[in-house]
Amino acid sequence: MIRLIHKGYAPSRWADAYPAHLHIDLLPRAQGRGLGRRLMEVFLARLRELGVPGVHLGVGQRNAGALAFYQRMGFVRLQTHPWGYEYGLKL
Repeated sequence: MIRLIHKGYAPSRWADAYPAHLHIDLLPRAQGRGLGRRLMEVFLARLRELGVPGVHLGVGQRNAGALAFYQRMGFVRLQTHPWGYEYGLKL
């Protein structure tokens, strides 16, 4: 991220409406046990407590498991890119 900032990184065009940004990566042995859902629930609850209006994230097109997970969590596709998709969730 630091390298991107120094190269002229520009935030997502969705950052005004969805100012929070997240990354969640679980090792395969931790997947499918409800841990990702619980982490997301705690994170999203805290954002709501802080009055954050929305959160956005990026996910690769081939990451079918993550795509299904985010959709189950209520995220909607905001934009398609060559590298994947941006998803957002209004809080």
